[in-house]
Amino acid sequence: MMEVVLTVRIPDCWVGDVATLSDRPIRFLRSVPDGRGGGRGLIEIRGDAPLAEAIVDAIRSHPSVCHVDVSNLPEGGVLGEVVTSRCAACRALSGVDCFLTSAATRPDGRVEWHIVTGGEGSLRELVRRLEAEGCEVEVESSRLPRGRRALTDRQEQVLRMAIESGFYEQPKRTSIKALARRAGVAPSTLQQTLKRAELKVLGAFARRA
Repeated sequence: MMEVVLTVRIPDCWVGDVATLSDRPIRFLRSVPDGRGGGRGLIEIRGDAPLAEAIVDAIRSHPSVCHVDVSNLPEGGVLGEVVTSRCAACRALSGVDCFLTSAATRPDGRVEWHIVTGGEGSLRELVRRLEAEGCEVEVESSRLPRGRRALTDRQEQVLRMAIESGFYEQPKRTSIKALARRAGVAPSTLQQTLKRAELKVLGAFARRA
C-alpha cells in the first residue's frame, strides 16, 4: 500500500480549458463514473463571485459537459456538481485497485491526484489505463503510509474489496449487504470497518492540506 501523487493531463476534458482561468485550484471532492463513459464530479471553486461565475460559465459551455448545478458557499466561492458525457479519468479508475483521496487542478491545466494504491501492480495498471485513454501521466511522489496513517490489515482488505467490487462507482455495482456476505460478517460490522478505513485515508490528506 502506497500514498502516491500523480499529475494527469486529461484529453477532451473541461478541466484543461477552465483551470487556466485562475491560479486558485478547482478541488474535486468526489468523482465517479456516470453512465457509459461519462463522469459525475463534486467540485469546489474558491474566489470572489465574478471569478467563480466565469469559471462556472466556462464549464457549462464545454462540449463534454451535460449538466452543472452550483450553490454559493458562505465563505465565498461555490460548490458544484458537474456531469460529463465522457471522462477518460473515470474510465481508467473504474475497477482499478486504487483509491482517489483528493484531486485539484493546476494552472497549466493538469490535475494533481492523491491516491492510495492497493495490491501489487495497481499503480502500474492505473498508469497504463490512463495512458491508453490518451492522458499524460507523471508520478511525482510515492511513499509508504506513515505511523497512524496506516490501515489495519482488515481495514485494507475491506477497502480493497469495496473498490474492486464497484462500491464507489455511480451507480454502485454492489451493496453493503453483498460485501458483508463476502466478508462473512454482519452488514453493520462491515460498514463500520469500511467507514474507519475511509476516515483514516481521507483524514490523513485533510490534515496535510
